[in-house]
Amino acid sequence: MKVEVKVVGMFDFDMVTEAEQLELPEGSTVGDALSHFHAAGAIDDAVYAAIAAIAPPNFLLINDEQVDPDTGRQLADGDVVAVLQMISGG
Repeated sequence: MKVEVKVVGMFDFDMVTEAEQLELPEGSTVGDALSHFHAAGAIDDAVYAAIAAIAPPNFLLINDEQVDPDTGRQLADGDVVAVLQMISGG
């Protein structure tokens, strides 16, 4: 199945805006998608560590809908997984 993963935000003091289309086996979870995203080199170790817990102030969206940060949630073909970090400033 094909899943798109996006990561946007300030992680480990680096602005990250990465997206990657991944081919994953059926039954893959959000955690699997994030691991593959990291393994593909889209994000470095520090950023992966910062988002792996998906704890506030990070938000998890699947198909543009905010969901509980459950990395065990199964994905479906065509899903878009986005990890966003709240950015503030003025």
